[in-house]
Amino acid sequence: MALHNTHMIITTSNLKADDTAKQCILQNTPSATIDIIKLELNSQKSVCAFTNKFLVMNLPLNIFIETKEDGEKWKSMSEVSVYIFSFVLV
Repeated sequence: MALHNTHMIITTSNLKADDTAKQCILQNTPSATIDIIKLELNSQKSVCAFTNKFLVMNLPLNIFIETKEDGEKWKSMSEVSVYIFSFVLV
């Protein structure tokens, strides 16, 4: 996606680890635009903070890719967080 001049937003619970990923992408694609924003899907406060930051950026949400690093974490995710995240942004 970075190769196609998209504005990428990486959500993470570990800002330091994903900054490493961002730097790797930028080494290969220096013109890429990448923001890293903290997001804890099991926290309604974090979900609301993320959605507010995203909305202030006034960017379109063209593609949303959800990855699962730990199935148990996702099973315990609050249904309210899923609602906030999905419907506020769309």
